[in-house]
Amino acid sequence: MKLAHRIRRREDGLTLLEVVSVIAILGILVTSAYAVFVDGDESAMDTEAKSNARSLLWKVHSCFTSTEDYTLCDEPTEQEPPPGVVWGENPGEVYVDRGPATTRYTVTVRGVSKAETDGHNHVFTIVKEASGPEERSCQAGNENDVGGCSDGAW
Repeated sequence: MKLAHRIRRREDGLTLLEVVSVIAILGILVTSAYAVFVDGDESAMDTEAKSNARSLLWKVHSCFTSTEDYTLCDEPTEQEPPPGVVWGENPGEVYVDRGPATTRYTVTVRGVSKAETDGHNHVFTIVKEASGPEERSCQAGNENDVGGCSDGAW
């Protein structure tokens, strides 16, 4: 009985090869999961920037309806930003870039600093003329095809 008991005890543990194999497999899984979460985080930051741009666009449209002049709707002193949206040109904020004519304005949103490529924050732009459809474009690194920006469009 003592010999049989000894043989069974030796089979109870894991070999070094088995432990290293499990650690290697876990490492591969963690690396894959991390890559998915990092890309997802970037897309989430871009989604927030897009939502902020649309919210400010809606707010400027509402202001234009009553004033009929976009130049009276392009500064934070002229109107409050939508709830939860911060007015400014820093990452995570929105601003109106009116341009030379009163019938054209641009809403530009910069994603927060985590959503950056090639050292630059992702920028989502909506250009809307008084009579015509919206034009949406984005800049996200050199390729403009990362996060929520797909070949320069969104």
